[in-house]
Amino acid sequence: MRRTRRGGSPHIPKTFKIEISDRHVKARIIAAVVFLVISAVSLGYGVSVLTGTDKGWQFISFSGDGAEYAASFALTYELGVTDKLARNENREIRRIYSEACLKAGRAFDAYAVSPGNIRALNEAPNEVVELDSVLYDALALLEQYGNRTVYLGPAFRFYENVFSCTEDWQLEDFDPESNEELGALFDRIAAYARDPDSVRVELLGENRARLHVSEEYQAFLAYEELGGALDFGWMKNAFITDYIADSLTSAGYTRGSVASYDGYTRNMDDGSGTMYSLNIFDCMDGAAAVVARLDYQGAMTFVSYRDFPISAMDSQRIYVTADGERKTLYLSLEDGLPCAAADSLTVYSDTLGCAETMLLSMPVFQQEKISVDDLTYLTDCGGLAVLAGDRKLFVTDSKVVLNSLYDGYEVEYTGSGTVPE
Repeated sequence: MRRTRRGGSPHIPKTFKIEISDRHVKARIIAAVVFLVISAVSLGYGVSVLTGTDKGWQFISFSGDGAEYAASFALTYELGVTDKLARNENREIRRIYSEACLKAGRAFDAYAVSPGNIRALNEAPNEVVELDSVLYDALALLEQYGNRTVYLGPAFRFYENVFSCTEDWQLEDFDPESNEELGALFDRIAAYARDPDSVRVELLGENRARLHVSEEYQAFLAYEELGGALDFGWMKNAFITDYIADSLTSAGYTRGSVASYDGYTRNMDDGSGTMYSLNIFDCMDGAAAVVARLDYQGAMTFVSYRDFPISAMDSQRIYVTADGERKTLYLSLEDGLPCAAADSLTVYSDTLGCAETMLLSMPVFQQEKISVDDLTYLTDCGGLAVLAGDRKLFVTDSKVVLNSLYDGYEVEYTGSGTVPE
């Protein structure tokens, strides 16, 4: 499904040039170790060789209860660059990482019974609830950006059933695009989600909030057996990635990167001068391919949207039918159906976290087609974009360095060009 975002963006020239460089090769080879692990979250290899307490880049494992909350993430860190023993540094970083995963994971878990989490808020409509600070801050950020996608909660939870299907015929029971009756149900959920008189969160300060739900909407949810009104859906890991990164940096640990399998990355290194790399994916003839490598220095945030799988883990969020149709959890407030404007869009910022970068770029990704003005809008807001498609990469920042552009049989990616209208 492709739909058009309301509103427009400022006009800018249509051509963007990209610097293609092979400088700093040695630095990139060294730094690439960290991104082997980040890729391992999605591609399932390379983790075992990096686990340990020696100096250098290491995979930091989760410890304690709640390991399921860390399953979507990978943390890598360069140990031994301070006067601390690498073993002791690893132990402290692992403790902070594990506590952050557990705290944030529980806060956004719509199913687990936990004080102050999203389930607790859902189960107390029109009552004041003291929330976990992680959840409260996330809701405040959504309010700041005027984003109501969280109110698609009933649709997000129902649509998760699509990813449990193993045969296309099973989609009829869960897919609103395959079932007209379900399509009407999702459209009605979206209508409620857009309406502040039907559902809204009132933030009261000191982590207290009230979820206002109208009697009509409560009756609808009860009749359809849809559960609570709120769920962060595919947005959740953006907030969790930020919380993990912020927990580490506030403790003075910045020589590392945290990434989720579904496209959120925070590199925290703001001073070493190391050259880092991030793979840019595109969908080629129905299959994922690394079509370029983005090289950069300094602390950086990446939000990578894609509507195609790159690993088995993506079966939790992307379903591909026998004829190649892809179904994703990128549900739209317009009608509750999946909506994506491109196969692949990577947005990055050196000033914003994953959640803000995502909230800025969501309107661009969830529409009919991405235009020049859309990419300019991202640049003006402090986020820069790499759009992959049509065997080209369109980039909004002339300072970006792209390397290893894909050149295969009858396929060649170029690093400069005119953004498609």
